[in-house]
Amino acid sequence: KDGSGKVEGVPNLTQGDTKGKSLNQLKTIIENGKKGKTDDDEDMPSFKGKLTPEEIDAAAKYVKGL
Repeated sequence: KDGSGKVEGVPNLTQGDTKGKSLNQLKTIIENGKKGKTDDDEDMPSFKGKLTPEEIDAAAKYVKGL
């Protein structure tokens, strides 16, 4: 619940690459998804068409605030 990625396969959203992203970068990733860095990393799925623009904005703001 704190975004620290304590579940296997879930990245830590409170540090590293994610923490340094701008709000617009986070929105783009949430909307379009993102390929994992290595073959072992899981891809983040796209939420385009699953979330409204307002929900994507809220999700990005939540992640940025972690």
